[in-house]
Amino acid sequence: MTKQQSHAQGQEQTTPKTVSIMDLPFVKDEKAKGGKSRRNFWSVPKAESYGQACNAGRIYAREYLQYLQSSPMAGSGTTGWLVKGMAKCKGNERGYAVGFFSALEEFLSYAAENVDYKTHINHSIIRSVEISAEAYNHE
Repeated sequence: MTKQQSHAQGQEQTTPKTVSIMDLPFVKDEKAKGGKSRRNFWSVPKAESYGQACNAGRIYAREYLQYLQSSPMAGSGTTGWLVKGMAKCKGNERGYAVGFFSALEEFLSYAAENVDYKTHINHSIIRSVEISAEAYNHE
């Protein structure tokens, strides 16, 4: 059984902390045209059913949240890379994204109830503006 299948079926009871995005079960480097390697941020196995894919997507969300918790790359746009890959899924494989975002939505709802998200987001916006201004001033 592959790493992806084990994670997708939820057979792994304990999950080690993830630091590298390559440790996520749905991220793979694949051969592209010309033999070059290209990173696929949503490489999921063929789903036997939509429901199975939804369940696996929830497990993938747990893995992704763990990655974000332990990674200095959190906030760098990795979720957008995942969404771009998800958009290419068809049929039962769409369930992976539905399960993934359903689990993230549940987590965000919990976090919004328990964290001062307005202050956090405002600090994030201010920092983003400062970084943009610094970049503009260096041109």
